[in-house]
Amino acid sequence: TKVVTADLKGGVYKVPGRELTVQVKITNHTDEPLKLGEYTAAGLRFLNPDVFTTKPEFPDYLLADRGLSTDPTPIAPGETKTIEIKVQDARWDIERLSDLAYDTDSQVGGLLFFFGPSGKRYAAEIGGPVIPKFVAGDMP
Repeated sequence: TKVVTADLKGGVYKVPGRELTVQVKITNHTDEPLKLGEYTAAGLRFLNPDVFTTKPEFPDYLLADRGLSTDPTPIAPGETKTIEIKVQDARWDIERLSDLAYDTDSQVGGLLFFFGPSGKRYAAEIGGPVIPKFVAGDMP
């Protein structure tokens, strides 16, 4: 079957902004260009507004309809590239996902959903360690 693979290369959770930034190596094994549209973890959905132009039917408290951002350039068929994904929303606290900042062994996991022009959706699982950051501002 044609799939997308994703390998988490690193990440930072910025506590003040409730923002998870991860670098993920993506390989598109499908025959169509793909855009990242969604990250889902613990029942929460973080959507990329570049892909979701209308809000899906889903409980508001579990849906961050502008919660995901990344490079809008599609990943071409057969292409492998590392992309940076930002997931930011107050809903991190609703499901206590922000507790990962206070764990000595902070881990993150979830599903990335990619979409092609055909309308097909492709899922790729990611997981691994992230570094909590307690001060505002960009990483050096």
